[in-house]
Amino acid sequence: MELIEEHVAPVKKFAFETAFGDEAQAQEEAQRRALEQRIAEAREAGQREGFAAGRTQALEEIEARISATLERIAASCDRLFAERAALEQAFEAQTAVLAHAIAGKLAPALMAAHPLAEIEALVSECLDACRREPRLVVRVCEALLDPLGERIERLKAGSSFVGEIVLLSDPALGPNDCRVEWPDGGAERDMASLERAIADAVGRYVTTSDEQDAPTDAGTDPTTATASVATSADEQGAHHG
Repeated sequence: MELIEEHVAPVKKFAFETAFGDEAQAQEEAQRRALEQRIAEAREAGQREGFAAGRTQALEEIEARISATLERIAASCDRLFAERAALEQAFEAQTAVLAHAIAGKLAPALMAAHPLAEIEALVSECLDACRREPRLVVRVCEALLDPLGERIERLKAGSSFVGEIVLLSDPALGPNDCRVEWPDGGAERDMASLERAIADAVGRYVTTSDEQDAPTDAGTDPTTATASVATSADEQGAHHG
């Protein structure tokens, strides 16, 4: 029994706690690193999502501001176009009134200088249109009988009219008026009626223009300016009369 103990080497005990302690520490380190990696990945994903959300919100705000700006620009353009149209209408009305006033001043002087020109034109048209009529009656004021008689003969000679022309005076006609009659109709040049028709047409045009909305903050109110021109035209016509 003693001999056996001398030849057997002493048995060393296995240190379980030491071996397992190192392995646990390594596992904890691996778990810690994995957790840190997951945290980093989650943080990075959160940053990406936050950046994307912030970018989307910023783009939406920019688009909203752009849309609001475009709406304001469109409204301003509509207002400017409306104001321009109103100003153009007012200007056209002023031009019509002014042209009427100028014509009212110049026409009498021109017709006084050439009283027979328009009457000759009317008679000439009637000769061409009524060349198959047997008789034309031309009525003018008494002062134009003699000078117009010679011209009518020349007009007849230069036309295809072969009927009779009778020239008569009419006290109801003015120095620029003429009436041509034939059995089936007639034609007339009445300056008073023509002037009234022109004045009525201009008045209707101005009234229509005045009814349109026009800006009042552009210096002069177009409606007021139009009324002023119309008043001036009336005063000029009264002065001429």
